Amino acid sequence: MASKDTKLMLQAEPPDREKIPKGDAIGATAVFLSCFYKEHQFFRVGNFVNNEYIDP
Repeated sequence: MASKDTKLMLQAEPPDREKIPKGDAIGATAVFLSCFYKEHQFFRVGNFVNNEYIDP
């Protein structure tokens, strides 16, 4: 089986800041995406962001 280059683009609008509870605006957020074909995982990627704020 020949190997082929595959591209995946995931786009989304940014969140509405007014809908995020104040206690949830700072801290860790993670997104994980797993792709399956015929019950077999063939791709997995994750992104982790930690937002911090120091009051001067």
